[in-house]
Amino acid sequence: MATRGSLGGLALAAGAAADLMDVFGFTEILLETVGVGQAEIDVAAATDITVVVLNPQSGDSVQAMKAGLMEAGDVFVVNKSDLVGADAMVHDLEQSLELRPEGTHRPPVLRCSALQSEGIAELADAIETLSAQAMADGRWEQGRQERDLARVQRVFHQQLRKTLWGDASLLETARQLLAQGMHPDQAAVELLASVQPNPLESNHDA
Repeated sequence: MATRGSLGGLALAAGAAADLMDVFGFTEILLETVGVGQAEIDVAAATDITVVVLNPQSGDSVQAMKAGLMEAGDVFVVNKSDLVGADAMVHDLEQSLELRPEGTHRPPVLRCSALQSEGIAELADAIETLSAQAMADGRWEQGRQERDLARVQRVFHQQLRKTLWGDASLLETARQLLAQGMHPDQAAVELLASVQPNPLESNHDA
């Protein structure tokens, strides 16, 4: 499915679809994003294991240096490793991962090539190993709790944005504030104040 307006590279409905597949007994579910950048890493908050797949000769070397993407991956895969530039990409990834804080998980960097039937079994083994380790030390359950919270936050933000901007009166107020010469940033603050209760007043009423 497409992102359907979601800015994180993954449709909100993807989580619900995965839940449905889980109910029907699927034990391994793959979520593939539409492609990610520094900010489009919602997939990391929706999966147990995040595999970042990059290709040589595609500009992915620059993409891989982005902090958000480097921090999101549990496994890094240089796909089409039979192409020129694969060795350099593997080297760059390993160098970048050296910058991770000491004591944190150091993701493996693997090579895969469908043309040469290379690396597929190693990738499956790496995922299984990481899963087993996470289950053994409690990170699996903790991660799932954090992912549930992140999902609540994503849905809340989207529904809040949809609800508020669907209010014609709010849009009209925004237009009026801008017509008065108010700076857009200040107009946003004024709009927010108009739709949320004053904490001091709420406490007083209580």
